[in-house]
Amino acid sequence: MSSYGGTGYLVEFFSEVFEKVVQPKYGMFMYPKPTSPMWFPPKPSVEKNKYFLFGILCGLSIANQITAYLPFPLAVFKKLLNKKPTLSDVKELSPVLGRSLQTVLECELDDLEDRFQLCYSVSILHSFMIPSQMLNNLE
Repeated sequence: MSSYGGTGYLVEFFSEVFEKVVQPKYGMFMYPKPTSPMWFPPKPSVEKNKYFLFGILCGLSIANQITAYLPFPLAVFKKLLNKKPTLSDVKELSPVLGRSLQTVLECELDDLEDRFQLCYSVSILHSFMIPSQMLNNLE
């Protein structure tokens, strides 16, 4: 405890709380793939105010200079800083979708939609992974 300057109990508290809350079985977050960053489920099994309380816990952790492991993708932190997410952020969440969009962007055909018979739709299965604002902000 002395190695943390007397704040060992705070480190342990925040570590325990965040470790439990970020688990998929808790219902606040999900992991599209085991190695991917966590994201928000399409239909959370917890009340909306739990996210507000989670934010308060994050703020208290920062105020107490306690580093918490929160495996969010970079896009979440960009949104907190009022910065636009990019295609690389989409690739971080969904590599297949990101590569597909990259291929379409790199294609130099005038009749792209007709040539590839492109008609995009996003199913509920994928909509939880990428907020519509992120897709609209891609350049």
